[in-house]
Amino acid sequence: MNPQTEVLGHFRRQLHSPRRFIFVVGTVSEKSKHRAESVSLLDGKNSAWPSASSAIRFCDGDSRTGRYAVASRDIPAGSAVVAEAPHVAVLLAEHRETHCFECFARLRAPLPCPTCAAVAFCSDSCRRAATATHHALECGLLDTLWRSGASVTCLMALRALTQKPPGVRTALQPAAIFSKLIALV
Repeated sequence: MNPQTEVLGHFRRQLHSPRRFIFVVGTVSEKSKHRAESVSLLDGKNSAWPSASSAIRFCDGDSRTGRYAVASRDIPAGSAVVAEAPHVAVLLAEHRETHCFECFARLRAPLPCPTCAAVAFCSDSCRRAATATHHALECGLLDTLWRSGASVTCLMALRALTQKPPGVRTALQPAAIFSKLIALV
């Protein structure tokens, strides 16, 4: 069996296993967007998929295999082949006392949220960024959601709504969000 077939088989097994994998490399902030853009992709950007390396070729496949990617040349171990800022990222409850709620950096001198005890920030700029956007709506809900055992999918759905710019999310009220999320738990 050639290495390409082995890798594709591994990913197919992972995708069809009940335990799916999610890679979250940062928070949806200017910092993470810059981080994703500053990664040097092997052989430069792919013309069809700018967040992927040109050392990767994408195939449509068929109804059995679906779309997939293959290496168009040998790829050295440790090479960056895909770099993209996440659309949604959340901090898991078990990391709320050790990591920044905005950028996920490890906390050295935590700054608390001015209105709740659920989260901490690594800097004043992270605290301002979070409280001006998503945390303004999540603030009163997080502790209850974490204690309820809400899944990471539920938390990511909430973040997808709350990270919208103020003009887009004017219809979102914390009580309405809370009642809809509790119905999902």
